Amino acid sequence: MNWMRELPRAAVEAVTAETRGEIVRWAGRPSPSGSFLRTLPIWLMGVPWTALTGGIFGVLVAGCIVAVTSPPTGRIIQSWEIALMILALLFSGAFLVIGFGLLGAPFWVWWKSRQTVFVLTDKRLMRIFYGHSREVVSFDPATFVSLQRRGGDRGAGTLTIVTGYAKDSDGDTVTNSEQIVGVQDVAQVERLIRAMMRVEKVAVSTAR
Repeated sequence: MNWMRELPRAAVEAVTAETRGEIVRWAGRPSPSGSFLRTLPIWLMGVPWTALTGGIFGVLVAGCIVAVTSPPTGRIIQSWEIALMILALLFSGAFLVIGFGLLGAPFWVWWKSRQTVFVLTDKRLMRIFYGHSREVVSFDPATFVSLQRRGGDRGAGTLTIVTGYAKDSDGDTVTNSEQIVGVQDVAQVERLIRAMMRVEKVAVSTAR
């Protein structure tokens, strides 16, 4: 099998362990660089966010230090004032942590994609993370609504699989989807999944 030769040993071991009793039709890894670029807008939003919240946090820290170490002559800092300063630091610090999270998100996605493999068997599509602790997410082709491929008939590309729709808290329609970024032979993967979707539709129609 080609995927056994193309995938790292750890990925092959994870696929073999998770697909016992199933036929593996395709297995491939997403592109780490493609995954990184897909989340780059989050990083761009995190730059001004972190700069703003970091500046506010720094001013508050400096103000608290001055107020505690060099209070005005004859002025005693009350306990409630200290409590307010602590609350202000915690509040602004929480927003600063969110900023660091935004800045680190693309790098986290890049690192995780390096240890992720997508697997298509005769029964399901799986996303397996084979890092320090294995994580497996399975998708039933019967729930697939549509496919969108970006890429040519040959070579790498990205496949977006719409798995359904839901309503958010505002009542707006939200699309649930899974994206396989930068995989080789993306057109072949699309054909295999479409074939499974047709089989599932025939099976549902026959059952009715």
